[in-house]
Order: sequence, then structure tokens, then C-alpha cells
Amino acid sequence: FFKSCTRLYSRVQDLKKLLIQQGALGANMSGTGSAPFGLFREEQTARQAAQILREQCADVYVCQTV
Repeated sequence: FFKSCTRLYSRVQDLKKLLIQQGALGANMSGTGSAPFGLFREEQTARQAAQILREQCADVYVCQTV
């Protein structure tokens, strides 16, 4: 699904690449592609990536696993 979605919506692929460039250990999209996400080892790195993403996206969140 990811491959077909990224062919239609290159924005998803661009955001995934940006997350990786900003230090994400991995990046993907949620089920239907409504939310690209990245996994970061350090909270500070995630927050820096979020700041950069906010220049391009309205809704950006940093979350922790429970």
C-alpha cells in the first residue's frame, strides 16, 4: 500500500525522507496514509525534527510510547 500511495502522493514520500534526514531511525505512514511518522531514539532529536516539519505541515506532534 505504501508504494502505491507514494506514487499517487509524493508528499508522503517527501515527508518520510525528511524524517529520515532529521535523524529518525525509521519512518512510515499510518494505516491509510493520513499520518507519516518517524521513530527517534532521543526526544531532543524528535523535537528538532518536529520543528522543521512544522514549516511544512500544520499538525506535528512529538509523542512517547507508554
